[in-house]
Amino acid sequence: MEIPIEKIKTDRRVKIHITLAKCLYDALKNLCNSIIDEQGRKYKISWFIEDLIIYTFSDKSRSEAFLNTFYEEIEEDEQEEN
Repeated sequence: MEIPIEKIKTDRRVKIHITLAKCLYDALKNLCNSIIDEQGRKYKISWFIEDLIIYTFSDKSRSEAFLNTFYEEIEEDEQEEN
């Protein structure tokens, strides 16, 4: 998956709804409270999550490492059975 970062910066945003474990939300909230944007505002959790996604998928080796760590590769024979 390759999406130019410039397109991501200028593309319109789409709202999605996600749920997070409370401890993960609290950790992200605490982390984001210590990050200030260019206008001096506290960083939003949604911006931070988007940054993580961009960081992960903007580099082929990082995205492959992420996918290999968290997801099993499905063999072609298994896909045909489904």
